[in-house]
Amino acid sequence: TNILCDQCGLPYGRSGKGRGGVTQVKRGVELHFCCYGCSFTHSLTGEKGEGGVASMFLVRLGFSAFLSMNIMILSWVMYAGKWAWLGIEPEVIPAMNMLLFVLSTPIMILVGYPFFKNAISEIRRYRLSMDTLIALGSLAAYGYSTYEVFTGGTALYFDTGTMVIVLVTAGRYLEATAKIRTSSALHSLLELRPNVACVIRLGEEKEVQTADISVGEIVKVLPGERNALDGIIVEGRTSANESFLTGESLPVAKEPGAKVFAATINGEGAILVRTTAIESHTLHAQFVGLMEEAQRTRSPIQLLVDRISFIFIPAVIGIAAATLIGWMVFGTMTAAVLHALTVLVVSCPCALGIGTPLATTIAIARAAEEGI
Repeated sequence: TNILCDQCGLPYGRSGKGRGGVTQVKRGVELHFCCYGCSFTHSLTGEKGEGGVASMFLVRLGFSAFLSMNIMILSWVMYAGKWAWLGIEPEVIPAMNMLLFVLSTPIMILVGYPFFKNAISEIRRYRLSMDTLIALGSLAAYGYSTYEVFTGGTALYFDTGTMVIVLVTAGRYLEATAKIRTSSALHSLLELRPNVACVIRLGEEKEVQTADISVGEIVKVLPGERNALDGIIVEGRTSANESFLTGESLPVAKEPGAKVFAATINGEGAILVRTTAIESHTLHAQFVGLMEEAQRTRSPIQLLVDRISFIFIPAVIGIAAATLIGWMVFGTMTAAVLHALTVLVVSCPCALGIGTPLATTIAIARAAEEGI
């Protein structure tokens, strides 16, 4: 059985078998983390699961945003030629270029690593996605700028390479928080069904766990209580609030022979109900199952995005390669690299990769909150 990281939920260590991971013991409990980043994040926030994933992206976003803001300011000074206006001597320019390199490197290593790792895995499987293009664009900008720094050049694009990663990380953080919201809505829906019920066995009333009640047993439901399982009324008259199922706020009259459903609220009369479904087969359980399935599976629009990406990304790489070759033939090497780099960076479809799963996740959560 694979051990999962207690912070992000991914397999712990290489191949999910614990090799290369980080293990900590806190208050007598052994915790497993897939990398030092997850270990450090857990030590800061103490959260795990979906909350841990969101906090991990938040830590990465805060770290990279702080550095990238400084990179943007220094880059603006260099682009606009304001270094003289600010009283900076020309001899200081190489040091400022080196500072840009120093500020950019931690972002690429610590925050960009997941994208680069995914890109390598996708290339090996010949299944390219947005992460591949993001990794190529940011690495190309960073690599070219690093070359310029150490060869005395001035064409630096550290701000471009780092901001691509910062923006995508921001999107991943929003997506992670949306998943927490969806899980919260699911949890609220699960809490509607009571965990225990009053069952009449051999003429005696007993408090029994809902999971232990079989089909055909008689359950007593008092006024104001929620029905534990689906069933048919065998004795008593009442009304039921079924708004979570139908959206109808008015109570529905119930008499012997009428159906009642798990998680609905019994009205003013005590009733005896013969169960017709076990806990996992109730209508309420089916609703929860549908929401979980919607959360797990990819929507048609997401599948369409994947199909577009499968064609779009190789096409962008091909156009960038053709641009490089064309400018090498008819221009200079520097111009060739800059134009090829431009094609890669401007083609990073950050909005497409972020917006589709984010919109789907938020829609599911909002629908659950509104009782849809």
